[in-house]
Amino acid sequence: MTTSSLSKLSRYEQGTNLYVKNIDDIVNDEKLKEMFAEFGDVTSSKVMMNPEGLNKGFGFVSYSKPEEALRAMNEMNGKMIRRKPLYIAFSQRMEEMRTHLQTMLSHM
Repeated sequence: MTTSSLSKLSRYEQGTNLYVKNIDDIVNDEKLKEMFAEFGDVTSSKVMMNPEGLNKGFGFVSYSKPEEALRAMNEMNGKMIRRKPLYIAFSQRMEEMRTHLQTMLSHM
């Protein structure tokens, strides 16, 4: 595993990586970082873009400490940014999300 992969894995395990949904169309990586900087040390921010370079409406923000991420999630979840309320959750690796969804569906 590369150092970068270990760093990403560590962020998931520590609860420092947030998933941000309902990002307004005008928000880019820098604006996302500015929106979340008041809650702590933002180590990275990324708005996902489509092949044409348009914002897909979601992204990720990572903090240096779990407490900062938790505070940002509590303060920003539901906050109206222009026309949309933000949805914030701890980011999960794809494998974890699949397992969680399969478990939920099997109990229906």
